[in-house]
Amino acid sequence: KAKKLAGFFSGMLLSGNCTVSFADASCDAECNIWLAYFLNKEYKAQLPPPQRLILNTEKFSTAVRAFIYYDPSRAGAGLAGGEYYYDKLEWYIKRGKNYSFAAKGGKNDIEDNHNHNDIGSFIVVHNGRQVLCDLGSPQYTASNFGATRYEGINNSSLGHSVPLINKKAQYAGEGAFGKLTVGEKIKIDLKNAYEEKPEKLERTFELKENELILKDEFMSGTEITERFVTDIKPEIKEKYVAIEETGLEIPEGWSVSVTSAETTFHSGKKRDIFLIDFIPVCRADSFKTGISFDQGGDLYV
Repeated sequence: KAKKLAGFFSGMLLSGNCTVSFADASCDAECNIWLAYFLNKEYKAQLPPPQRLILNTEKFSTAVRAFIYYDPSRAGAGLAGGEYYYDKLEWYIKRGKNYSFAAKGGKNDIEDNHNHNDIGSFIVVHNGRQVLCDLGSPQYTASNFGATRYEGINNSSLGHSVPLINKKAQYAGEGAFGKLTVGEKIKIDLKNAYEEKPEKLERTFELKENELILKDEFMSGTEITERFVTDIKPEIKEKYVAIEETGLEIPEGWSVSVTSAETTFHSGKKRDIFLIDFIPVCRADSFKTGISFDQGGDLYV
């Protein structure tokens, strides 16, 4: 158990520049140099790349530890690919050659002070950036920890890459939960995340070498909007939505639109985001899209 905990920070790394940012986390989290090297020595935990390490000098003792534990003979090895599954969190993370990916199940329990309404949310990293992102922590204000916590776009499922059912977002409460299972494909049962509890709503991810295939299955006639969130301005092409060098396929029988919104980083800095919405033109019982990538090379080095 201690060994698994020791390796958690490296498990959260999607590339040398990006960390998993579910809930009130950050997409560019850092780890103290001394702690990274200490855990590497004691538990063989994978060393994060240098850009994710910080020399914290707020306390003299932490600066001293950095000089004690830092070992240049072990530095600069680079970040290897990897696959991680945290069963209690219901997080699945994979660093691949051409892209990295993270998805979550879990619950929207209002008693978890730092959680978001984000069952089924996922992150895609390509060329060192979150191209489909989880917004992470907003600027903390009183409203973030009160009755209006889930009205802000960062905390609401409206700001996550998850469906809207009957134009409604997921709800907050102990009864709002999803189930993530790991096999040949990654599956998340989403139906209990919505107050109206549709009879069926299952999300599947198929991770190929240079393509990620997402499929949502639901009952025919369900009023559904498939939403994807990015902070990179997308362009709608004839058959796909371009997010820099990542392509999001437009399925036949679905219309697509992009709207912009503004939120904040945890620091309070303004942040422009873009909501990509797919709506069925006629009755449908599934949504399937391919997310494709260029041959930009290893992300995680």
